[in-house]
Amino acid sequence: MMSNKNFQLINVLDFDAGTIPRTDAHIPFTQIDGILKHLGPDKKQPVVVYCRSIPKARIASKKLFRKGYRNIAVVKGGIIAWRRAGYGLER
Repeated sequence: MMSNKNFQLINVLDFDAGTIPRTDAHIPFTQIDGILKHLGPDKKQPVVVYCRSIPKARIASKKLFRKGYRNIAVVKGGIIAWRRAGYGLER
């Protein structure tokens, strides 16, 4: 997916644990209004959210769903799984 990236990748952590390369925004999951401003009005666009492991990303995806976004995915295992797979992070 990353080589042909056609989605908004959003880090929803409320602290800095690094970001997956090509992340479009780092907006804490508690700041849903900031996420909505970043995404804009197109509720059909693909959005992928992640956090350190998964709970906060799941909360953020549910909040986005309640706001009308329907094409949402969560990075399974978050940053922890990303690093275990051998990929690096940006600071």
